[in-house]
Amino acid sequence: MNYWNNPSYSLKNAQNNCGTKSVFSTAPKVHVFSELIFYENLVKVTPAGYIPPNNSPPEREEFDIKTFSKKSRKHLFEIFNKLNYSKYGIPLFLSATWHNDAPDTMREIKSTLKKFRQMLDRKFNSFHYIWKLEYQKRGAPHFHILLFPLNPDDIFYSEENEKFIKDKWLQLKSCKCKHCKEYGMNVISCYTRKMSVAYISKEIAKVEERYEEHDLGRIFGTSQKLKSEPIKKIKLNEDVWNKIIDIKLQEKFSTEDSKNYVASMKNPTEPRSIFIDYKNIAEIIREEEIKGLTNFKQLKKITLKRNLNEYRTAHLTASSICKTEDDIF
Repeated sequence: MNYWNNPSYSLKNAQNNCGTKSVFSTAPKVHVFSELIFYENLVKVTPAGYIPPNNSPPEREEFDIKTFSKKSRKHLFEIFNKLNYSKYGIPLFLSATWHNDAPDTMREIKSTLKKFRQMLDRKFNSFHYIWKLEYQKRGAPHFHILLFPLNPDDIFYSEENEKFIKDKWLQLKSCKCKHCKEYGMNVISCYTRKMSVAYISKEIAKVEERYEEHDLGRIFGTSQKLKSEPIKKIKLNEDVWNKIIDIKLQEKFSTEDSKNYVASMKNPTEPRSIFIDYKNIAEIIREEEIKGLTNFKQLKKITLKRNLNEYRTAHLTASSICKTEDDIF
């Protein structure tokens, strides 16, 4: 009998029926395996056995979104942290606003954004973006935009590019006063990811009282094909997720509540995600993958040994039968 090819003796069966229930009784006891998806700055876990709810997305009409909730804020952060940031060049952070010439309707405001983006296309022609709309305290609409060069070696910032961006924004405005020329557009180069995170946190992902109810519709958006491919997508012991949480807890938190929230993510019963640099956990993942490989080799070694014992037993039995027949004849 070939134990290795028999489904009832498979590696998966050995893992699912661990301990004394497993046919491989010498195999180490293992825990439930979960799917973990690793991005450059985010990890998502889906616990084993989780069945997602059958929730179809709601039908939307233009400008029917009335809030920028904490859930929306988290979603925006996830989009940003899923980025393969190292595959982009050095991005630009733009702040664009009106003085006394703001459009009257949300349709006009977003139409201005579309025209501005088309102007940038003609200059840079290869970039991705994330944008966010807000209202300043004085009531003026305000855009924050991150532009990501598609070529990792590109740097968007230069004095020439800054002048071009400011001129094009001013061109779209009806007011050309000195305030608009000086403060209508701000251009900053984000030389490090930390700078981008700071602007995302401080400006793009604000949740303020004046955004709890609005008539802006969707107030943030992104390019359709952002570079956000996972680094790894594998099944690992749920204890690995708990180890990742422990590493995350070593970081500095702005509030104790935030730290407690992360700590509560251990042993999840539904999909969760945390923001963490993959470099900080790469060694743990590598060790776990090696353990998995080691266990596989051990199980295969046990199986081959059993097959060899079967062969020897069959050979001895056949030899015994032959000797008995020789005695008879």
